[in-house]
Amino acid sequence: MPIEHLSDLALIRINGDDAENFLQGQLSNDIRHLSGTSSTGAAPCWQYTAYCNPKGRTLALMQLWRNHGAFYALLDSDLVAPITQRLRMYVMRSKVEIEHLQDTAVLGIITEPGTSGTQLSELGIEQRAISQLVAAGNRVVDTADGVALGVEAHRQMLVFSGGMPDGASTLITDATHHHWHAANIVAGIPQVNAGNSEQFIPQMINLDVLGAINFKKGCYTGQEIVARMHYLGNLKQRMYRCDISGNTHSGDLSPNQKVYLNNDLGKVAGTIVDVDIEGQQALAVLRIEHANQPLYLDPDCELRISDPQPYEVPN
Repeated sequence: MPIEHLSDLALIRINGDDAENFLQGQLSNDIRHLSGTSSTGAAPCWQYTAYCNPKGRTLALMQLWRNHGAFYALLDSDLVAPITQRLRMYVMRSKVEIEHLQDTAVLGIITEPGTSGTQLSELGIEQRAISQLVAAGNRVVDTADGVALGVEAHRQMLVFSGGMPDGASTLITDATHHHWHAANIVAGIPQVNAGNSEQFIPQMINLDVLGAINFKKGCYTGQEIVARMHYLGNLKQRMYRCDISGNTHSGDLSPNQKVYLNNDLGKVAGTIVDVDIEGQQALAVLRIEHANQPLYLDPDCELRISDPQPYEVPN
C-alpha cells in the first residue's frame, strides 16, 4: 500500500459570512452543492472546480470542500501564493478571510483491492468513516488530525492542516509521490501548475467531464467564454491519455512539450499536460481532428492515444 507525501499540494481556507457568495462568483462549480458537517450523519462531499481568468483560461484546479463553516481548497503548491493574492483582490468589502494554511501536510493512500478497510483503520480512521470513503469517490470525513478525502474507491487523501501528526511520517513509503501522480494520469485528472496556468480553457482538459463546471449556476469569472464553448460547440481541443511506450527518447519528455502531427515536426497538433515516464503514459491536449492520426514528440518518439480512455470524451 503506497502512502506518499503529496508535497506538491497546498491548502487555502476561505472563511467568513460572505464566503459562499464570494466563491460562487469566482469559481466554475456550484458552491451551494457543498454540504458541511451534518447532524444527520450524511457525509459531506468535495468537488473539483476551476478558477479562471476573464478570458476563460484555467488559473488553477482545486479540490474544494466545506467543513465546520469554512471552505477549503487544495491546489498546486506553486500556485497557492498567486491564487491567494488574486482572490484577495476581489474581496473588496465582503466579509471574507482567505488564508494559506502553510503547515498543511497531505498524504495520498493507494489501497489494495479488498483490504482498504483494514489499511485505513491502521491509520486511525474509524470504520464508519472508512465505509463512507470507499463507497463514493468524493466524500469528506473528519479524522483526529484533519480530514480524509475519498478520491476513488482505492484512493484516499489525508489532509492535516496543522502539520504532519506525530508518527505519521513513519507511514510514508515513497517521498516522490510517483504512484499518486501515475494514478491521476490513469484516471485522466490533469495537473494545473505554474507551467500551464492560464493555458487551457477548462473543457480542453476535460474539467466538464470531471464535474468541475456547472453550466447552470450563473456568472463567475471567465463564465462567458466557458459557456460559449459549451453551448456553441466550438471546442477544437480535448485532453487524451496517451501511450509513449517503445520510444527511445521518452525519458526526455516533460509537461508543455509540443505534440506534432508528423515526424518531421512540421505541424503542431497539441501539448503535453502531464507525463509519467516510468509508466510510459501521458496526458495531452490534442486537436480533436488529429486525435486519430500519427503523432510525435520528436522524430523518434511516437505518441499513441490509449484505448480505452479513462472516461468518455465528448466529440
